[in-house]
Amino acid sequence: MELRQFPHNMCRFNLSAQELRTSVLEPWVHNPWIEFGERKWIPHQATLTVLEGPRIPFGQLTMGRGWRTAQRDGREVTEALLEALAQEPAPATRPVAEGSTGEDLAADSLGLELLARIGAERAPLRRAWELAEERHPGSPASATLALAERAVQSLLRGRLVVLLDEAEAGGDATVLGEEQAMRALEEIASWGDAGAGAGVWLRRG
Repeated sequence: MELRQFPHNMCRFNLSAQELRTSVLEPWVHNPWIEFGERKWIPHQATLTVLEGPRIPFGQLTMGRGWRTAQRDGREVTEALLEALAQEPAPATRPVAEGSTGEDLAADSLGLELLARIGAERAPLRRAWELAEERHPGSPASATLALAERAVQSLLRGRLVVLLDEAEAGGDATVLGEEQAMRALEEIASWGDAGAGAGVWLRRG
């Protein structure tokens, strides 16, 4: 199995079908992101490749030869496995399913689009609110702000973004701690125009 999300890539070999399903495939299909190999991977940004083949002896995994060996002796089954899993109901025990609502799904979707838009650069926290307004034109400002707040909270809990205080954003920024960040989201001033003496910045974690 190989995961790629620029600039990172990771391979794992000799996984059993059950290990692959529970640790990679189910989260990939049902969750906004997966955590594997001490890193978070976002399905709509990352590439997953699964090869089925014979077990590879340890001696053939050294010197970076493992993936070439797997490609030579195996066959790709990624699309078939994901399509089959997508037809099944989401596992009842997965954390995202517990208490999830339409608002949760909308917030997760907004958060993923926000991540894609900000890229590697920092952006004003207000960008999340503006994106929510783009998605829901005509909705009350209070509703789109609440959606933006939920989206950023979800990203913070997943450690996919961090917040930076406006006062420090121009120099060597100090990342707000978890409690500080959550408090900042509740303050309307944080959603102001960053760079104009108010507002908060965000960037990828």
